[in-house]
Amino acid sequence: MVIPGIGGGVATFVLQICVALGAKVYVTSSSEAKLVRAKEMGAAGGVNYKADGWQKQLRQLCGGADLSIDSVGGETFANLIYVANPGGRIVVFGATSGPVHELVLPRLFFKQLDIRGSTMGSPKDFAEMLAFYEKMQLHPVVDAVYPLEEAAQAQQRMAQGEQFGKIVLRIPQEQD
Repeated sequence: MVIPGIGGGVATFVLQICVALGAKVYVTSSSEAKLVRAKEMGAAGGVNYKADGWQKQLRQLCGGADLSIDSVGGETFANLIYVANPGGRIVVFGATSGPVHELVLPRLFFKQLDIRGSTMGSPKDFAEMLAFYEKMQLHPVVDAVYPLEEAAQAQQRMAQGEQFGKIVLRIPQEQD
């Protein structure tokens, strides 16, 4: 399976869950440090999406993807179609790089791909995810914690794509 854009908060959750389930996971990032960190978390490998022909390199590395979980969108989505194996599935839950501008439909239907859009699950899904994290002794990856007054700096860190995991804002407690 493939997770593009490793380093984002949800992508790190997906990596943790998939590794805990025994999946062989490959990732992409523009940061070599993030690729190394993902491997330390159990990813089987990864490629830098800034490299020319990264999608071919990824396809060769993983043998094609039966499943990709995409929060990136844009050109990455079109490249995931190339990486996908026939009958594969691409689940989309975000579009941080914007809309897909060029989608070559024959690449989609000749491979008989299943494309799924997803948002958040139900309260029951959330409870099951929390129980899974507890059972597997997983912990969210926290990149940095900022006081609420520094929310602009936290936002800037996220906008620059520097984080690996979630960025947390600490809200002061009222004193009684």
